[in-house]
Amino acid sequence: MDGRPALVFGIDSMASEFSGKPLQLHVFLDHEIFHRYHSQVTGFSDDNGQEEIIWRGLWVEGLATYVSMVLNPPATMQDALFFPTDLVKRASPIRSRLAKQLEGNLDVSDSKIFRKYFSYHIGDADGVPPRSGYYIELVS
Repeated sequence: MDGRPALVFGIDSMASEFSGKPLQLHVFLDHEIFHRYHSQVTGFSDDNGQEEIIWRGLWVEGLATYVSMVLNPPATMQDALFFPTDLVKRASPIRSRLAKQLEGNLDVSDSKIFRKYFSYHIGDADGVPPRSGYYIELVS
């Protein structure tokens, strides 16, 4: 809209994803609204998607995940991470290895690396649980 980012929610998918889960809906909405606020105040945005520099992706997603958790007690870390529903359990024991793998790529824009750490894919990509980038920044 006039060259500015817009926040658009797909009501049909939200209804099916969050039906009977009001806490998760609140966490999700706060997460996405915080992205817009963060972008307006600081210029940090997630609008570049998989073309984003890795450290910026870690920062914007980790912070939005943290804020949405804190704003919605008694939300847990896993509630704020959404899916996979066992992300904390799977990523926690290998957190150091995951962070080390990203360490040399923090200043690059690489859609393959970004998708590996931030996208939801079936199974682990090279031993990396889906959406681990959200977890790594949240606990770092």
